[in-house]
Amino acid sequence: MRKVLVMIVMVILLSIVSVSFADTFGAGTFYEFTLNFVTVGDAGNTANGSAYGDGEVGYDYRIGKTEITAEQWLALERAISGTDYPVGTYLPRQATLFEAATYCNWLHNGATNDPATLYTGVYQITGLPYDTAFVAWDSADQWVNTDGTKNPYRHKDARYFLPNNDEFYKAGWYKGGGLNAGYWSYPTSTNVVPTTEGPSIGTNSANYAPVGHVLAVGSYPNSVGPYGTLDQGGNVWELTDPEA
Repeated sequence: MRKVLVMIVMVILLSIVSVSFADTFGAGTFYEFTLNFVTVGDAGNTANGSAYGDGEVGYDYRIGKTEITAEQWLALERAISGTDYPVGTYLPRQATLFEAATYCNWLHNGATNDPATLYTGVYQITGLPYDTAFVAWDSADQWVNTDGTKNPYRHKDARYFLPNNDEFYKAGWYKGGGLNAGYWSYPTSTNVVPTTEGPSIGTNSANYAPVGHVLAVGSYPNSVGPYGTLDQGGNVWELTDPEA
């Protein structure tokens, strides 16, 4: 697992191999919420080999249009505790990789109120709370990467998961529209450095110094990545998928 200095507000993007654009969780409950996704196509695109990852992905997948918001994260706390906490009760700007993984497990398992669903499904997590570790799946159950290697910690049937470096990089930087389209320098579909400013309707803006504080997701609605993501260039650390 490597950390990539991008994104704002939350520390995870969720990926899912599917084709629809929005998923609703906890339907009919007091914690019901929706996650919006964009589809990343052009399966089998050429690699770039940047510091973020090669960017080559051999399958179509979906990735969160924005980061997970505080309210979306709070839905897990509400579900497991049975308490309708108000927005602002818990804002995990510095969530750990294990916390992010439990959130993915929770979604994968249907976003229920069963705490056992936090620790298996996509990632096997053990040793809580002080000696936390990921446990590798049996070889036959491990996710197969585009290059044929296996990710021992992501289950092969995972539906919601943290993007690996290639999935993340492709979603924000690959130009799309073909298998040899090339890569943008910035995740706002441009080779020009984004303007640093507060919320803006500009087409190439981002939140980095000297803005100096976290902004809400979608604060730059027209600064869009090649597949439709927002805020992939920002001011907090992004957690990617745990890999060997």
